[in-house]
Amino acid sequence: MQVNPVISAETASDMRQDIFKIGASLCVFMPLCSILATAFLFIYSYITGVPDESLSDSFLKSDFYPVYSIVVSIIPILVSIIILLIGFNRKFTVASLKPAVSFKKFWAVTALGMGSILLASNAAAITKALMDAFNLKTSEVTAPEGVFQTVIFFITYIVIAPVTEEILFRGIILERLRRYGDIFAVLSSAMMFSLLHGALQSFPSAFISGVFFALISVYSGSPLASMIVHAVNNALSVISIIIAQSASQEIANTVLAFGVYFLAGISLVAFFKLRKKSSDIFVLPFSEEVLTKKRKLGILFLSFPMIIFILMTVSTAITAAI
Repeated sequence: MQVNPVISAETASDMRQDIFKIGASLCVFMPLCSILATAFLFIYSYITGVPDESLSDSFLKSDFYPVYSIVVSIIPILVSIIILLIGFNRKFTVASLKPAVSFKKFWAVTALGMGSILLASNAAAITKALMDAFNLKTSEVTAPEGVFQTVIFFITYIVIAPVTEEILFRGIILERLRRYGDIFAVLSSAMMFSLLHGALQSFPSAFISGVFFALISVYSGSPLASMIVHAVNNALSVISIIIAQSASQEIANTVLAFGVYFLAGISLVAFFKLRKKSSDIFVLPFSEEVLTKKRKLGILFLSFPMIIFILMTVSTAITAAI
């Protein structure tokens, strides 16, 4: 699972097989999420007898919701991970998360990754403003009521989601695609990561985050750094959501903006401080391109499972926005 220096892939046939397996694993994600969500709502409705018109609000406030959050967040990702581990004949161990660089370089890369949260959050704000201008719907994540539900909400978005998503996208997909060139691997894994969010408003910010998560994984030699940055990014979002529900959206936006800019400033100071102590922090480790760009793009976008995955995620996002 560790992101190691790569060896060249032999043929385009290898790439076709890898893209097919990756696409197939991602295709199960959204249908499985829908099946689980529908099943939970059906069971809750059957047990409580709550009418359809008030089902969603009642469900969010119920004791079912924390369990639902964890199950729907973790099972689809775990299924995709298992499919790929079996398909690539790989095993996952905690030891594979150990960085392949020095302590100083690891934290320098992580610090720079923290600064990338500023770009992603600004992209999210711009996207939302554009969608509002064109009267497109934007979805908002809501925090549940109650202490226990809130704790589960934190665990789901700040621990479970970053760990599982980074294992899938940076620990498996990025690592496998690096056989065909690092730039291609970074951009294509970021594209898949953004599409999996399934929301039009999330595509630009998730793509930017995906690029930086992939880069810091390549530089540090481990998905651990991207897990940390991903967790911090989600923590800021969760805190702003809770503040918005308990106070106001304006206060939440102010707190989020302050937190993001403060974090960006601190991360840049930390990076340059560590940079002075190590002259080889960003010696480019990128592998050589083994196929032409046109050939790789053709293989990526003409793979049947990948076409299905793209159509499924984009159509879902557009439908939700109009």
